Amino acid sequence: DDEGRPETVKYRLLSTLLLNELQKLAGRSDEQAALLEVQAGELASLRSQVGRLASLEARVRELEPLLTRLERVEVVLDSSPGLALGGQQNPPPRSAHKPSTN
Repeated sequence: DDEGRPETVKYRLLSTLLLNELQKLAGRSDEQAALLEVQAGELASLRSQVGRLASLEARVRELEPLLTRLERVEVVLDSSPGLALGGQQNPPPRSAHKPSTN
């Protein structure tokens, strides 16, 4: 009518319209299921990466004290030119060119 209210219902078209809407919903559901599967795979990969990062962080924490000790030893060796491993003195550095014997 003039106010936009339906006057009649075309029942013969109703089942076709409902079937069309049901098919649209099924298509959306399939798309969402595929997306969910992809996201589940990505989540599993991210969890695996987080686990590897955690183990690497633990390893770094284990190595940090060793690095500190090594740096201290290096400072001692650098400050004592006559000190070498095993208590032996370092030989003087060789020059790149031999002196000429003319």
